[in-house]
Amino acid sequence: MNPLLVQLLAASPPLSTAVDHPVDCCAGCGQSADPDDYQQIAGGGPLCLICRLGYLAAWQPERVRLALIPELHQGALNAVVIRMRVTLLERQDRAQPIPGPAAPPAAEIMRQHHLMTLLQQRVADTHRLIPFTVSPYLLRQTLLALPDATRESLLAELAGLRYLPDPDDREVDRFCLWQLHPWDQTPVLESNNEPSTR
Repeated sequence: MNPLLVQLLAASPPLSTAVDHPVDCCAGCGQSADPDDYQQIAGGGPLCLICRLGYLAAWQPERVRLALIPELHQGALNAVVIRMRVTLLERQDRAQPIPGPAAPPAAEIMRQHHLMTLLQQRVADTHRLIPFTVSPYLLRQTLLALPDATRESLLAELAGLRYLPDPDDREVDRFCLWQLHPWDQTPVLESNNEPSTR
C-alpha cells in the first residue's frame, strides 16, 4: 500500500526521536539539512522536516496538500520540492543579499516557478476529481468510515497520491533557508503550525 495512506490510517501519531549521530543526508529524499532537523521515526533512518510531514499529515493536516502525482515516488518529489523552494527563496534573497552561492540564472528561476505552478495545479485537479482529498484529515475519516472491501478498492486507486508542503508553511521556509545559507545563524522563524484536531 502507498506509505502515505498507511500513515494516514495509523491509529496514533508516530513517535520520533532525535538522531544522536552525524548524518550526511535524509534517508527519504537524499537532501542535506540542519543537523538539528533530523529525526528518526519508528526506528527508521534519519528524516528531514519535509519527509516527516507525511507521518504527521493526519494530525497536522493544514501543513500538507494532497495530489495525484504517480510518476514520482514521495522521496523524489520531496527532493524536487526542496530544490524548487530553495531556488525561489534565493531569488527573494537578492533584495538583501547574504554571501553565499551565486544567484540562480533567470531561466532556472522561471523553470522552478513553472514547476511550482504545475504541482499546485495537480493539487487543484485532484481536489476537484476526488473532493475528500482536500484535507488529509477528511481523507482519513472517509477511508475509516468505508466498509473494508470498498476501502481496499479506493486505496488501490489512490496508489499515486502524494503530499506537498503547504506553500505558506514557515517551518518549511526555515528548513530551506538553512539549505541556502547553512553557515548563517538565522533565528528560527515563528510558526503557528500547531497540531490540528480538525
